[in-house]
Order: sequence, then structure tokens, then C-alpha cells
Amino acid sequence: MVILVILLVFFVTGCGKGRPVIIKKTVMTGNINVEYPQISKLGDEALQTWINSQLYAKAFELRETIGMNMEESKASYFSRYDVTLEKRDILSIRFAQTYSGPGGTRPVYRITAITLNIKSGSEYELRDVFKSEADYRSVLNGLISRKMDSSGKKLLKEFKGIGRDQGFYLTEDSLAVFYQPGEYTSHSEGPLSVLINYSDISDILKLKI
Repeated sequence: MVILVILLVFFVTGCGKGRPVIIKKTVMTGNINVEYPQISKLGDEALQTWINSQLYAKAFELRETIGMNMEESKASYFSRYDVTLEKRDILSIRFAQTYSGPGGTRPVYRITAITLNIKSGSEYELRDVFKSEADYRSVLNGLISRKMDSSGKKLLKEFKGIGRDQGFYLTEDSLAVFYQPGEYTSHSEGPLSVLINYSDISDILKLKI
């Protein structure tokens, strides 16, 4: 039996009149423990339903990737989220997820994220953050490479540059790009996030953050 818990005391996305509210919901079973955000009071029911379906799907992304069945009693799935940016019409959310398989197999850790325009419902890709004429890949590659070199972390391999579908999220003062365990860091170290201050990329930013 799945228990859906709706917590009514939450994070409010702004205090102005007409601003939407982010509601924290929880799905709990014996092997599933997931918190995920849902938007309320957006003012457009169809758009709100669409956005909420995307947020729900993100919360279960690792489970779907692995193919875990809800009734798979010998495995467990855990997901939590943080609203990293809620500003103007931009909503950016980071999810931290863990899958533990049956038989004591090594847990799988994953970061995923979604950045949305809550007025249109469209999801931003990394390229949408920057001006169309900007060579943002070269700029980011240089900044990330230097940050990795100075981080003191033992990397599994040399940085190869941002990926085609590079994962990222936005904060109040930084762009964060992230890599899963096994890409540049060991599984024991977990995912790697690299924060890039907006001040370092202000000349090529398109989004007003």
C-alpha cells in the first residue's frame, strides 16, 4: 500500500500576491521513501498539471532508469530534493537519489535536477542559460577544469569537457554542473558538483537571475 502524505506547511515561492506555492509530498512504502515537490496556486490548471508531472517524474528518475518495481521488496529507493533557486519565473530543483539493490549490492547514488520556466512550463537546457552567440562550452570547460584541478579531489580521469546533455542546476549566486559517481569521482566519494559563480560568466549569461 502506498501512503501519500501531503505536508501543508511548506516552502512558499515568494510572498507576493498570486505567487505559486511549492508543496512537499511524500510517497512511503516499505521500500520506497520519496519526497517530491508539487506546485499549487499557479493560476493555470493545465500548466500546473504539466509541471507537476515533470517534477514527479524527476523524483523517480533513478528508479525508472534501473527498472525497479514498486513491489520489489528486497530493494529500496530513496529520493530527496532541494529548491536551489526560485526567482522571477525560474524554478531550479536538485534531487539526490539512492537505490539499494537486493542481496547487499552496492548502493547507486545519483544527482539529477530540473530547471523550469513556471510561466511557460518549458525546461531549460544548459545552452538556454547563455546568449546564443556565446561560446559557453569553451568558457565553462576552462572554468570547470581549473576548479577540478584545485579541488584537491582525486579524479578518476582527466576532465573531458561538458557533455551534450550536461546536468546542471541554478542557485542564487552560481551555476552548478554535476557528474555522477564513476565519471570523475569514485562511488565511495559520491557525485561531483562544480559551482561557477555568475560573476565569472556574467558577460555570456542570457537568463536574468
